[in-house]
This record gives sequence, structure tokens and C-alpha cells, in this order.
Amino acid sequence: MLTITIDGKQISTPKGTTILEAAKKAGIEIPTLCHHKDIFPPEVQKSGGCRICMVKDVATDKMIPSCAEPVTDGMRIISSNKKIKQARRNILESILENHLIDCDHCLRQKKCELMTLAKEFGLDHITSTSVKRLVEKMDISSEGINRDPQKCILCGRCVRVCSETQTADILSFKYDGFPNQVTPPFSDEVSPQYERQLKDTACVECGQCVTVCPTGALTEKSHEERVWEALKDPNKHVVAQTAPAIRVSIGEEFGIAPGGVSTGQMVASLKNLGFNKVFDTNFTADLTILEEGHEFIDRVGKGENLPMFTSCSPGWIKFMEYNYPEYLDNLSTCKSPQQMFGALAKSYYAKKAGIDPKDIFSVSLMPCTAKKFEASRPEMSQSGIQDVDAVLTTREFARMVKKANIDFKGLEEQEFDNPLGVSTGAAAIFGTTGGVMEAALRTAVEVITGKELGGIEFQQVRGYEGIKEATLQVGELEVKVAVCHGLSNARKLLEMIKNGDAFYHFVEVMSCPGGCIGGGGQPLPATKEKRQARMDAIYEVDKNLPLRKSHENPAVQELYKEFLGEPLGKMSHDLLHTEYTERIQNSTLHKAIKEAGLSDQLVFPLKQGDGKFARPVVIEGEEVSVGQKIAEANGFYGRHIYSGVVGKVIKIKEQNDSRTKNAESIIIVPGKLQEAMLKEVSAAVDSVEKADGISTDSQEVKIEELSVNELREKIAGIGISHLPAISNTRVNTPLFEKGIEWEANHKDTLVINLAGTNNLVTKDHRLALENINQLLKGIKVLLKAFKLERCVIAACANDPTVINLLSEKVQNDEIIEVVTVADKYPQSKESMLIQKIFASGKSIEACMITDVETVVKIYNRITAGVPNIDTVITVDGLLVKDPRNYRVRLGVSLKSVLMEAGVDLNQIESQGVKIYLSKRDGQLREASLEEFITDSIQGVLILAEETKLSKLENYDDCVHCGRCVENCPMELYPNKLSIFAETKQLSESRGYNVEDCIGCSICAFVCPSNRPISSMIKQTKDELKVF
Repeated sequence: MLTITIDGKQISTPKGTTILEAAKKAGIEIPTLCHHKDIFPPEVQKSGGCRICMVKDVATDKMIPSCAEPVTDGMRIISSNKKIKQARRNILESILENHLIDCDHCLRQKKCELMTLAKEFGLDHITSTSVKRLVEKMDISSEGINRDPQKCILCGRCVRVCSETQTADILSFKYDGFPNQVTPPFSDEVSPQYERQLKDTACVECGQCVTVCPTGALTEKSHEERVWEALKDPNKHVVAQTAPAIRVSIGEEFGIAPGGVSTGQMVASLKNLGFNKVFDTNFTADLTILEEGHEFIDRVGKGENLPMFTSCSPGWIKFMEYNYPEYLDNLSTCKSPQQMFGALAKSYYAKKAGIDPKDIFSVSLMPCTAKKFEASRPEMSQSGIQDVDAVLTTREFARMVKKANIDFKGLEEQEFDNPLGVSTGAAAIFGTTGGVMEAALRTAVEVITGKELGGIEFQQVRGYEGIKEATLQVGELEVKVAVCHGLSNARKLLEMIKNGDAFYHFVEVMSCPGGCIGGGGQPLPATKEKRQARMDAIYEVDKNLPLRKSHENPAVQELYKEFLGEPLGKMSHDLLHTEYTERIQNSTLHKAIKEAGLSDQLVFPLKQGDGKFARPVVIEGEEVSVGQKIAEANGFYGRHIYSGVVGKVIKIKEQNDSRTKNAESIIIVPGKLQEAMLKEVSAAVDSVEKADGISTDSQEVKIEELSVNELREKIAGIGISHLPAISNTRVNTPLFEKGIEWEANHKDTLVINLAGTNNLVTKDHRLALENINQLLKGIKVLLKAFKLERCVIAACANDPTVINLLSEKVQNDEIIEVVTVADKYPQSKESMLIQKIFASGKSIEACMITDVETVVKIYNRITAGVPNIDTVITVDGLLVKDPRNYRVRLGVSLKSVLMEAGVDLNQIESQGVKIYLSKRDGQLREASLEEFITDSIQGVLILAEETKLSKLENYDDCVHCGRCVENCPMELYPNKLSIFAETKQLSESRGYNVEDCIGCSICAFVCPSNRPISSMIKQTKDELKVF
């Protein structure tokens, strides 16, 4: 135990506890904003981004964030004094001035954590109508969630819950030296037409980001208006269905304690709102069990498509469609209870009530934002009519009740309507994790054995544990089941199944923590204690019902007798079952690298990165083969040039175009044997990839047996250090001359720059994902070849997928580690990257720096003998029908690459767009169609003519108010530095210590003229090359 003193109070606390946690234990309140104790696992709770929770460390006399700082033994802390309070107030004021304060029209209203804090600090008088940060417009592209960047305070909660709790990774910070916006990953400002929206991502619409957002930046997409309109329409028969999780949570919106059961008031309030009929989704939950239970029995009997996964959670279904399409056949074909009800409301009920299905307006009350997406799916319709017309979350339903001035707590309880209002306890427990599994087992066991269950409560699948497993003896069959909640746990379980580490017959998955009780549409704020109270209430509802097994529901039995026939029968199949579709995003982030074809001729410029020319070693008319050297490197940074095709050298000439500037080139025309030879090279690479990196015994032994010099000889020609080859591998101090051996001082480091491309270029992302084993094994080869001690992989924070994958792969590796950096560092800024790694606490005396593609090429050269004959480039933008990363042979024409990506070349001029090449130095350069591919090209982008290649937008003149000077933590003069940037007085900036700017952005936050001061200073530093 450690001892800490806070405000004179001595506290004993375990190692690893934060100051904030220790303070709360002692009853000392410290205000927070970015921190959220219940969502993240303990090891990743720390944030410290907003600095509202700052406290003073007496020993250092410094202000530190209490939510991120761990307790040290003997630490003395002051949690509050006049200076601390003023600092918190200043920070909060800066946040408010960059937040669109529109409380009257905001869905969060009285539940906004930011405004609650503002009232505490006496800042609720601030009324802003616009933000000073440059943000994109509101994103309403999703079916279930709206995103308003103007209300975002950059706390990072949504980014972390999406990445860590749900592993969807569809939100990230956009950086401009500091985090200035939360967007879908790899969004960029260079083209206004090219901002990615939620619809462009693999968002599963679970709404967990909404539950943790402290403001109204993320909200459910409201269906309230469409419901109000239907209620006012005399020609509409409006029916409601209510999910089991609603009745144990809706009371929280009206002052009832969490876990209070408000079924009767809920029904009464719906009837007061004007709904013609109020039914219970629990009825179709029982129906789901009948269908799903028989489906499970049928699959087990046939031994097909096991394990069977539940299909009630729409976020989980979408997650599978995006991430694990190979398991879509394992999903139960049963529609969710919501959609089964919708189908029956417009068929069975419509027939019994004598109402035209087109006149029925079906509304569901759900704890889930993803249900909105589910209701909109084209599969969920009959004869062109959607089964469910509107979905109201718990919060939306509460707002409608309040708007109608209904006294919820004072209402006399009412019952559900028949015939779709009867249910059992098995249906009630659908609302919590493990409930669907337990309900299914209650029915399946009795159907299989023909015997009545003794005890019907399956405690093995209950509780809040992330993954639960159980083995049950059902007659002669031993049934293995699993239950999980939260998509990070679902991913773990799927990977266990995929790798053969686990086998189950039946698996229940709920997208949200705790199941539906913790859904994205539930009352806020979301806490674990509230979810637990709701869970307890649901089990209490089950216990108190007279019927607790779905197959005992008399109304469901009558439904089969009158209408459906039998479980899995034809009518049931048509109405109650569905199918799923693999979802492939039209995004370069998520599409596999594709091999591009060839052009009629290949052109190889001989001018090297150091300005010297490679020396041709072939002559005109000579036949060449794949991988044959056609030019010898000449100079320290040169590289050999190899033919990527079988063909004939038709010309060695001056190639006069906008890129090569009269550089001598070799032109090759591909031959007839091309396809066979390309397959041979591809097979060599595939054999290495399928072997899971250097993992076969023969390959491993071969590399281990190679000496340092032998490894360097094999690397020569595709690039590293002083051995001539690829020009993008560089060595930082100590620099060495050609011919001098690299001798390590045992502190030398290999740096892999995974943050070297701009936001529209995703090649590093795809290369790392698709070549993870080759990358890690290739790193070990380079470490041995150049006697380096360790490797740091620097990845940009807006790429959580790669960061998480790499971190998991190297978690037990003492040599390789992953460092997250906040900005992009192309070739021209890699010295800044080294500074960032220094700042992260890594001691680097000398380093060799390279990128993913180079390491993978070196790996393939050593293991498969593949020379440097191709490169991966991102092709994206307007007119691109198949945006993705393409593996392109060096020398092919730009025209052929664009045609491969589905670009109609005739439209480039007629549509008023331009082609840009993204280069290794991070710059975009306008290109012509007559150019050819070289390995300096990272991406080919087609953007609008009005594209801004500078990120600085229009802004007002400096009004010399001095606020930026007053608030600068480095005591600089940001006002003067911004003016110097405007007037290009770069030398003057040096006199005002521009190099000391840390990019904190406080100056931009406080500027009343909307001047992007921090960006302007950053641009000056870039031009001066001061870091």
C-alpha cells in the first residue's frame, strides 16, 4: 500500500491508483470532464486531456492531472486553492468559447455534463453561437446517430469507447500539431468534398459513443417528429411495442431510482400520447425462442453451421457483416423480436383487426440506437412496406412524454393490449446479457429431452463478466455454450473460435455492456451501477411472472395454431427469418490491397533521389526478365533499378515530362510470357505470406545461419543504410560515409515510421494490417543486419486499429515497442518524429529510420528473392469507382492505374477535377496523365479544382487584445508570431523564439478573431525547419 496526503488528509491506497481515485476514496471531490470511470478497463482509464481535474503536487510545485497521474508513496497533493480554481475556470472558459452553446435546441439539455460544470464555476452565462475551431458541418449520414462537431469538446471519450470497448475504431482525432477535431479516421481538410462521414465507416451504430459523450456532440437520430405526425394523422392506426429493458429504465427519466419497474406507467403514458394499441415486444421474444430453439436443435442434429450465434442485437449483426463475413452462415436466421413484431403487426394483427397494412404505423420503443438502422434495412419489409416505421429510444420516449406534459409517476397503471401483449419470464430476461441464452436453454432442453426442467435458472450464464462459458448435459448431448457482451469481448471470442482455441454449440452476443440494459438509447449518464440495478430488476420481473418458459406462452401457441403453422415452417420462414450480407466499405482503409495490371509500356527514370543518374546495364533491343537488374545505382542514396516484367528494352532516351525533367529513362514493352512470369513472382511472395512470416523451419534456419555481411549483401539492391537501393531509408546521426561499416553502440534504434503519409493516403495502414508478420520478422532481420539494439514503431493516434494490432503482437517483445504520436511525419519531417519519440521517454542516441513498405520488401527479398519491382499506392478521390490501395509495378503509366480504379479518363477534364500525386515528403503535386509510377509516389488522388493545399482558412485580422499572450504557457508572443507568418517574416519569428512553441493551441482557443494561430506558427516552424 502507498501513502498519499491530500489536503492534509493521509490516505492509504494500492499501487496503480490515480490521485483522483484516492481523493474520491477519501471523500474529496475533484471536478472532471474527460474522465469516465465505468467505461474503460483500469489499465486504460487515464486521459488527462481536459485538465479540469488539475491538482498541485507540493514536491514539484507543478499542476498535474489527477485522473491520469498515479499515486507515488509519500506524495503530497493540494486539490483546491485559489490558483487551482482559477486555472480550472480558465480552462473551462476556453472550452465553452469553442463549444456551440445552443441548449434550447440540444437533445442533451439538462443532462449535459459541460453545462453542469459551467454552472458550478459560474460560467453558465456564456452564450456562443459559433466555434472558433475549424470543424466540418453536422454529420447526419447515419441511420441511428448524429454527430455535431461544433459541440465537441475534444475529451476523447467517444474515441476510446469505440476503440477499446467496442473495437469498431471508427472515430479518431484529427491532428494539426494538436487534436483539433474528432472525425472518422483518415479524414482530411485538403478537399471539402472529401470529409468522411459515419456512413463511410464500419460504424455498427451501437450508440456507446453517445452514452459517454459529455455534451450534445453525439446524439441519437430522433424519430420523434415522424411519430408525432403519425399520431396526428386520423388515417393512421398507430401501434407501439416496448422492449423489456425499457420498463426497468424509463423511470430514471422521471426521478424513479434505477431498477424501478415502470411497466404500467409506461403503457399508460403511451395511451395518453394517443397510440391506438400498446403491445409488448416480449411476446415476440418468446416467439424468437421458439424459432431459434428449433433452429438450434436442427443445426446440432445435422452438425451444420456451428456454433450458432444469436441474432437479436443489430449492432452485433452489422459488426459481423463488416468484420467476420465468413461467419454469417453461423448467425441464426431469426429476425430480432423487434422485427418479428413488425412483420406480425402488418400481417397477423392487420388481418385480425381488419386494417390495411399500409394504414398501420408501427413504432418500437427500444434501448438501442442500432435498432433504427435495423428497421431501415431493406430485408425488413413486406411488399415494399417497412415492418417498423419508427424507433424511439428510451430518451426520445421520455422527451415525448414531457413535451405532452404527462405526469408519468402519477399515472394509473394500465395493461398491454391483446393479442400481442402476453409474455413469459424468459422473454423478460432478453434485456440483459445472458438472457437470450437462458431463455433458449429453458425451451431447448425440454424439447430435446422431453422432460420438464427442475431448476430453470441457469446461473452459469448470468452476471457481468465479459465472457461466460458453460457446458450442459442435455440428454445424451454435451452442449457447450458461451455468452459475451461488448464487442471487444465478441472479437476476442470470435478470434478464439477462428484460431481453434475454443468450440461452442451456441453463442449469445450483445453489442453493449450489460446487454440491452446498457444500450445506446438508455437514460444518461451511463454508469455500471445503473446497469446492475436494471439487470437485477429484470431478473426480479422474470421471477414474479407465472409463466417462465417461452414455449408455455398460450398466445404464441395460438399464433402457431391460427397463422404460422409450426416453428421453421413456410409461413414462419417468410415472415420471421432473414438473411445477412457481407458489407464491404467503399473506403481504402478497409479494402484489401489489389494487384494492378500493366500498361503498354513501362518507363523507368534513371535520375536518383540524390540527383545522380543510375547507369543502364542493358541495351536497346535486349530481352529482359522479371527481377533483372536494368540499371546500377550510382551514389550514396542511389538504388538499383529492376525490371518488373518480361519484355524488351525498346528505348533508352530522354523522357521529357513534367515530373522527370529530361531525366534519362529506360522504356520496356511487356512480352507474351508476362502472365506466367508474374504468377511465378506472386507465388514466391504468397509462399512467404502463407508461411506466417519467417516461420517454416527451413526459412528460419536459413536466416539464422546468415552472417551480418551476408544479410547486408542480400539487402543490397532494395535498400538500407550505405548499401545502395531504395531511397526512402535514411540514417540519422551518427551519419557515416559510403564504405564505413555501421557499428552499434548498443543504444542505436530502428524507427519504423507508420505516420508518414497524409490523411488521404492509407497504404501504411493496409500494409501493416496485411503484412503484420512480415513486418515484425523483417524488423528482426534489420536489427541483426545492422547490429541495432531495439525498434520503435511510431504510429499515428488516428489509426487505432493498427496500434491495437501491433501492441497486441509485441506485448511480450522486449525489443520492439509501439509509440503513439499525435501528428503526421512525412519524410521531410522525420527529425520532428525523432523529437516526439524522445519526448515519450525513449532514449535514442542514434537511429535508422524507414517505413513499413521498405521493411516488407527487405523481408521478401531475403526469404523469397523478390527484388524491388513494385510499390503500393493509394488511389482515391472523385471519379474513383474502386478506391483502394493497389500494388503497382514500377514504371507503369498513371493512365493504366486510374483505369484499373474505374476512372473514366474522359471525365477528368469535363468534371473540373485535377490529379494530385502524394509524395514521400508529404506534399501534394499536381500531375498529368502522361506520367509513370515511381517508388516516391505514395498516392494518386483526384480532387476538385478548388482544393486547398494549405490548411489555413480565411480569418480576421489580429485585434491586438493580448489574450493569446496572457494565456501562452511558454510566455511567447503568439500575436506577433502569427503576423510574421502572414507576412512571411520568417527571420523575425526566430527573434521571438518560435522554436519554443509546443503547439498546445491555447492561443487559437482564446483568439476572438478566429485566427488559427497555432497552425500559423506550426507552418512557420516547418518552413524554418525548427522543431
